[in-house]
Amino acid sequence: HIINLGGYGGASAENMVVRDLRIGGSGGYENINSCIRIVAGSGDNLLYNLHLHNAHWAIRLMWTSGVRLIRSVIDGTADDGLFSQNGSNVEIGWCSVRMVNQRYHYVGTSEGDAGGDGIQFHCDGSCGNLHLHDNYIDRTDSGNKFCIITHQNEAGHQLIENNYCRVGPHVVGYYLNSFSPDTSTIFRFNVVDNDLSTHS
Repeated sequence: HIINLGGYGGASAENMVVRDLRIGGSGGYENINSCIRIVAGSGDNLLYNLHLHNAHWAIRLMWTSGVRLIRSVIDGTADDGLFSQNGSNVEIGWCSVRMVNQRYHYVGTSEGDAGGDGIQFHCDGSCGNLHLHDNYIDRTDSGNKFCIITHQNEAGHQLIENNYCRVGPHVVGYYLNSFSPDTSTIFRFNVVDNDLSTHS
């Protein structure tokens, strides 16, 4: 990880601002695990005006709360652009995500070998209150998976609005999944270009 907030020796990172930086590897995608990782109860952190590139993942959020990614660019990742596990109170807005899942080399590459999404939120614990808005996600250069995918196993609220997703063959725009009857999802004013695809 190039920047790691929290997680070592039980430390957490609160009220941090990371802004106006270009962060990434100079070699292949596999040389850097993630550009930014925020873990272990860290929260109320702002990531602003960043260019994150050439890493396995651009951002990994693990058991965090209160992260805001604003006006940033993600490009050139082997897997997901942003992956969150059990993140709550997360906002992603006015961002550009492109050239993700770069382990996809040809039609027929399995999801086991190339399973990256533009933005993925996986919740199997306490999480919720997700706001994804005004993002541009381009998935035309690789196949498999989704622009935006959310899995909610616990109660929470999701607001996904005003996102623009470009997809190529073998990519679905949005996948919204909830296993909890107490999850509320508002999905509005989103666009998929080249494929009318939303699964829920």
